[in-house]
Amino acid sequence: MRGNRWRRSLGLSFLGILLLAATGRTDCLGPLLSDTADPVGDNTFIAQLLTYPFIKVGDFDDSGSLKYLPSGDRLVRWTTVLRPYYGLTEDWEVSADIPYYYHWATQTGRSAQTGGLGDLLLATKYRFLNNDEEGWRPALAALGRVKFPTGKYEGLADNLLEADRTGNGSYEYILGLALSKPLGKWHLHVSVLYDYLAEARLDGVSTRPGDIWSAQLALEFDFQKNASLVAELTAYRQAATRVEGQTQEGTDGRLLTLVLAAAWRFHEKAVAMAGVMVTPAGKNAEFGYTPGLLISYTY
Repeated sequence: MRGNRWRRSLGLSFLGILLLAATGRTDCLGPLLSDTADPVGDNTFIAQLLTYPFIKVGDFDDSGSLKYLPSGDRLVRWTTVLRPYYGLTEDWEVSADIPYYYHWATQTGRSAQTGGLGDLLLATKYRFLNNDEEGWRPALAALGRVKFPTGKYEGLADNLLEADRTGNGSYEYILGLALSKPLGKWHLHVSVLYDYLAEARLDGVSTRPGDIWSAQLALEFDFQKNASLVAELTAYRQAATRVEGQTQEGTDGRLLTLVLAAAWRFHEKAVAMAGVMVTPAGKNAEFGYTPGLLISYTY
């Protein structure tokens, strides 16, 4: 049962990684979720509001086959994140994620809905190589993040079908590298992240979630001065969970996500982005659709 519980949480874990990746850039409009190498700028403050529902349709099993939810069952996780950024220097920024979740669940005729604050994230980015506008050299940045287990992860109510779960109980330590390169009207972004999830006690049981590697590729096209289109591809790989030192079968995960989005600068200081994320392939992970909206304002 414990392994199944962690398997069901993989979708939330992967979506959590996406939360860690949204951009605060000011030199172009996107991307929506992928990391970039460009900080927000010296003494610049940006506030973002990101909101999206994850609408679960089924699960990818251990062989990668898709199993749809039984008729009448449903799961919707609505996430809203407040994200402030501040540029300490031209090359160094700090940020935070403050998420709130609201979940709706229906299973075998029973229904539940509830919400709560999720896991707090603190992040930093340092650009150690600047883009050469006249040559081939891209911008490169180091990424560092710490996620705190401030969400609810144990003592879950049986009658709420785990809808009251808003965290995974683990401290997470994330390191990464990001590359960005403008190519005329095109912008290329590539990043790699490693997420170490520390051992935690889940309802009194020692649990060590598997580490997560992820790679992102994003392309943005500026088809107008104040509007752009974005495509983002992200691959995730998570090792198996260990419970009381024992590896749990069927808890190692894989996931491939595709994001298509559009951005519009409707004010000199404000940008809106709307898009949808789909999960075309996976293993021991949730399958669903995620429409999203991000509003960014520069002070």
